[in-house]
Amino acid sequence: APAGKAFGYNIFEITRLAPETNRGLVCLGGQTFNAGEIFFWSFIAKKGVSDSLQVVVRGQANSDLTIDLTSGEVTSASADIGQMSIFSAAYLGDGYRRYTIKFIPDISDNVHFRFIPLHDNPSSCFIGGVQIEKGPAATSYIPTAGAPVSRAADDLRYTGTPTGDIGISID
Repeated sequence: APAGKAFGYNIFEITRLAPETNRGLVCLGGQTFNAGEIFFWSFIAKKGVSDSLQVVVRGQANSDLTIDLTSGEVTSASADIGQMSIFSAAYLGDGYRRYTIKFIPDISDNVHFRFIPLHDNPSSCFIGGVQIEKGPAATSYIPTAGAPVSRAADDLRYTGTPTGDIGISID
């Protein structure tokens, strides 16, 4: 059950009771990813008992990143089935960051995406707004409320008072 809401997302507290249980939260399982395709995995996270979170792509082998949830920095990485890197880690407030991870598989494989909080017993962190997508660039979060929806047009607005030249470039 959700632990609450933050920034419009259902938030779940993920708890790991012992270091030898690397179960964590599987957020997408049984998907086939093809070698060389680009995927983006976005989510918001906040530390609980754990200062660190391991994000894992698990297939025939694993690729993972360990993220310091206080600074938003990657503290370790392995790339057994593909390259993973932090694409962005935007601070939202109240301890939450929105992370976007870029993943490019080296091999075609049936994989699971997993979150594992790292700390002494027990360990926990807060996760929400999970989104995985294929393509050359990450897109904004699409709330679905459990049902398929169409993407609405992104809307760029400037509500301040101009104080000089404003340049906007959109690729």
